Amino acid sequence: MIGRAALGLALAAAPAAAAPLTVALAPGVTLDWQRGAVIATGVGPADRNAPSPTVARVGAARAAERAARARLTAAIAAVPAVGGRLDPRAPALARALAAAPVLTIVRGTDGSARVTVVIGVEALRQAGAGPRPVDGDDGAAATVVIDARGFDLRPTVGLAVAADRARWRGPVRYTAAVPDGATALAATAVSADAVTVAAPLPAAGAAVVVVVRPDP
Repeated sequence: MIGRAALGLALAAAPAAAAPLTVALAPGVTLDWQRGAVIATGVGPADRNAPSPTVARVGAARAAERAARARLTAAIAAVPAVGGRLDPRAPALARALAAAPVLTIVRGTDGSARVTVVIGVEALRQAGAGPRPVDGDDGAAATVVIDARGFDLRPTVGLAVAADRARWRGPVRYTAAVPDGATALAATAVSADAVTVAAPLPAAGAAVVVVVRPDP
């Protein structure tokens, strides 16, 4: 599924990093590779004809959400992805964008509102590749850390892990430092769509954290 699992990945606590891997895609839209999320904010002005700020906030919040979703949709094509640009008109991606949850609603004292919506990077990947297989529901998914700082690897939606002519595809986040207490596999090669390791592939239900240079 794209919904709760992808959002959970997006909002999971990110490991410590030397620098934030964030990119401003457009005004009001930020791509946070470390959190694995695209975050968009919209503003709804207060209706000066409303009988009170409380009443005005209702319409302002709706307008702010529409603005945030419009910004998110317009900016998605700028997200780096394996295989080329993401197309927000593609049915699966359009559905994922329409279902992107509201993260925050801030209501102003004057009746205005500011709304933030978020979509997980994993939701973007699944919109193109389909739901990923999992090993089961027992316990937390394993996390595999791969240190690719020796290569010029740029964060990308849909990056695969390659080993022994096979490939693993699933949730990938990026960070600029190995998480505390983690043991990282060393990347042996990178390409436009994969990072290679001299180790067995991650399990089907695993998640991967790729350590890259701080500059995204």
